[in-house]
Amino acid sequence: MRCLSILTFLFSIALINPAHAGVLIGLDLSVTNQLTLTATTETAIGTVTGPTSNGIVLEATGSVASQLLGGASDTFGFKSTGAFVQVETSGLLDSGVYSLNLYESSFSDSVSTSITSGQQAFVGTTTITLDATSYNNLLNGPSSGKIYAFEDNATTFATNGTYIGDWAKASTVPEPSSAIAMGLLGIVGFAGSRRRRRQGSVA
Repeated sequence: MRCLSILTFLFSIALINPAHAGVLIGLDLSVTNQLTLTATTETAIGTVTGPTSNGIVLEATGSVASQLLGGASDTFGFKSTGAFVQVETSGLLDSGVYSLNLYESSFSDSVSTSITSGQQAFVGTTTITLDATSYNNLLNGPSSGKIYAFEDNATTFATNGTYIGDWAKASTVPEPSSAIAMGLLGIVGFAGSRRRRRQGSVA
């Protein structure tokens, strides 16, 4: 009984104040040879200021050929400074792990921007047309990973950059709070089921 009470308490705490890194950017690969990036309303877990010419690194996405993003209709960017201007992609290789780097393609367009812990980091959406190889690399790559801000060096982004939250492929990962709730509900149900079986065998 005490075990069940403790699990119920932990479940309640997780719903009220879930400690997790939220998914800040969703990756949609539902259209062949296209990648759509969409900002979520999740909040960052780190505070950092840096140049848009370094931008952000989406760790372990898979290899993507360097190219310019969409066009004038793109709205994807930092919440603090708005949409990127002439954003370019490149696939950084760090110890055998390819990661997607999104940054201003021209240093003359670069501005200082900030991300604040507890606040929404990104806004908008953009669609990138990929070559078949890049598309397949993303499609067959991991379903989620970390986002690092303002360090675009292939060997140091995870140590010198600031971890601000996660990316995830669309429709592959439940909202973090939902995942925690479902996991704890399963534990509570399992504990209750064992208790009922034990009482039945004693009777």
